[in-house]
Amino acid sequence: MYSSLVAVFLIAVVLVSLYPRDKKPSSNISSSLGTLEFSPKDSDRFTLLCTLSQNDNSSPYAYFLLGFNGPMGQISVTRLFRETVLTEDGAGNKVILGESFDKNGASGALEALNAHLALNINRYISFTNSTLLEFTELFDPITLNVPQDLSQVDRKKDIFIKIDKGRQSLSGALLIDYIACTAWQFGSSQTLKESAEAVTEFLRQNHEALSLALDTRAEEFILSKTKTNISVTDIENRRELVKYLLFESGDGVITLAARGEYKNANTEFHLSSQSRKSLRSRYGTI
Repeated sequence: MYSSLVAVFLIAVVLVSLYPRDKKPSSNISSSLGTLEFSPKDSDRFTLLCTLSQNDNSSPYAYFLLGFNGPMGQISVTRLFRETVLTEDGAGNKVILGESFDKNGASGALEALNAHLALNINRYISFTNSTLLEFTELFDPITLNVPQDLSQVDRKKDIFIKIDKGRQSLSGALLIDYIACTAWQFGSSQTLKESAEAVTEFLRQNHEALSLALDTRAEEFILSKTKTNISVTDIENRRELVKYLLFESGDGVITLAARGEYKNANTEFHLSSQSRKSLRSRYGTI
């Protein structure tokens, strides 16, 4: 089942904010002011492409962009469908995100996003459900106001979801089910929004723990057991930025929800013109 969506986001943070649970905060944290002594520069911006597959032999079923923007003091979360058409409508041969991955892996999907949406992504992490499942228990449950009763059964895709409407404490499988659910009242755009918002809330509600108390075993795990082009040097170079963004305030984590519609017998998801502009603005070149 879709049991690893949430983990990718906390892992992206793990890459650059690695603190053992039994260590005290670093001396560069001001306990009196409650802030990190870090001054972000214009260059302190980067975006990760995170892909999620059921297993090593399957194509990703979800694509997420995590944008870390030091000057703005924000982390932004966006989800895209694998059926997302990256080329402008009517602009020659269609380039579809999932097909780009199938041809050339995560690097192919990354290059297609950069080329056709004018984004600036140069790092990726590719996960399977099994490699990420163990990470879901490292953090506290989150509280969400579920806007509707969620009930979905899809035996072919191994999806079995039942979550009641109202204020709910979600952890582990329930939180993952919430993100994986596609049975939203207002369709595909709401699916993108709700799944990204759940991850945003996870980061908001756990922001201090994420910045100060992550287990250092995560670094070794990511570098040795996932498919990624992230290096040890990348981790060192970005550690202070992500610590700063998460420690400062959970309010700095936002959802940038993509909107659009399915066409051509639900084989193509076409982004709205406004969403294309928003993605360029948030994840594009400086």
